[in-house]
Amino acid sequence: MQKDKHLILTSGRSGSNFLTETLDLHPEIVNYGEVLGAWTILYKLFGGRKTLFPSAADYLRWVYSSRTLFYSRQIYYVLRGKLKKVKSYKKIKTIGIKEFMLNFQRRECCNFLENRKDLFMIYLVRMNKLQTYMSLLYAKESNIWDSREKNNKIIKSKINVEKMIEKIKSMENDEEVLNNYYKKYKGPKMKIEYSNYFKNEKSIQYFNRKIFKFLQVKNIIIRCRHKKILPIKLKDKIGNYEEVKQALIGSNAEKYLGENLF
Repeated sequence: MQKDKHLILTSGRSGSNFLTETLDLHPEIVNYGEVLGAWTILYKLFGGRKTLFPSAADYLRWVYSSRTLFYSRQIYYVLRGKLKKVKSYKKIKTIGIKEFMLNFQRRECCNFLENRKDLFMIYLVRMNKLQTYMSLLYAKESNIWDSREKNNKIIKSKINVEKMIEKIKSMENDEEVLNNYYKKYKGPKMKIEYSNYFKNEKSIQYFNRKIFKFLQVKNIIIRCRHKKILPIKLKDKIGNYEEVKQALIGSNAEKYLGENLF
């Protein structure tokens, strides 16, 4: 039986791990997460082997259609305690991945997204690039990339203002490319903004209902194990808070300042 296909298209530090796990916990959905990153097990075993898949697009088509991959991953997760039981392929209505636009570009497989209408695309975007930058900086300094990891260490970062502004500009440019792909896509699509989704538990469940309806699966309550790493008040994490604030005032990044940040 042909399964629907979905894609979470996003950029780094935008809550995509949370959404990926939420979807994968649904009994009618499987989401493999990131599959084009060089660090991922799937890409190491299969994606990078030209003898198996001449192109990254061929590899992606296999990911979406392979029953062997479906069941081997399920069994692996059950053995590791990530799943209670193996899902039935017959009961699955949609299979998907989570990917960054940057990975599609690196693997030269943007053509996989172009001129098609069969992917249910979820564009997850974090508009506030200052928050995105701080989340990235914290992850690098603490070496915690997954919010399920436990760590009580408090890190107060001293920001290199010049590098911060440069990185924010780069993030904005990357987001513009991603947004253009989303706009051009002809198939079913929906856009979710990070701050709206993660406002509180009520908003999370509200958007989950919208996502489940979009993917045409039953509506159930799912609570993900992921938690937000950074507190809302970023000044608690910035050692040179006043310097950063003054540098942003009057710049193009001033729009990212607000009561919830400072």
